[in-house]
Amino acid sequence: MIYQWKLPLYKIDAQAAGEELERITQTHNSLTPDAVVDESRSEDAVLHNCFEWDDQNAAERYREVQAQELIRNIVTVTVNDEEITEPVRAFVSIQNDYKPVNVVVRTKEYSDEMYRKALRDLQAYKRKYAGLEQLAEVFKAIDSALGEAS
Repeated sequence: MIYQWKLPLYKIDAQAAGEELERITQTHNSLTPDAVVDESRSEDAVLHNCFEWDDQNAAERYREVQAQELIRNIVTVTVNDEEITEPVRAFVSIQNDYKPVNVVVRTKEYSDEMYRKALRDLQAYKRKYAGLEQLAEVFKAIDSALGEAS
């Protein structure tokens, strides 16, 4: 099997990383984040340099991840005549920052970026689930939306 990085975020060869993940899967009969971290603790482990091992730095980064999760988890609802709308994310990531969604939809530059991200998400969804014939109609709708956006 040939491995490549979807995004080149790591300073390790993708083939070596993929093969190491295969090895971990065989060793543990599954592939979990815990197993990957455990197998990567040794300084000579293939994936060791993919992780932050300084506990202080790792803790700060983890808190930032928690903050991102918190921001992405806040939603808004609207109450009209005792009817409550479906929840909508209150903040969205635009230009490396989180902005209130009500500001984004009213600002052309921001809404255009959000639209482009939505199209990329649709493409990613289609790639991720391409093997499921049950979603053929969904894929046709995605293709139609992507074609209209061109």
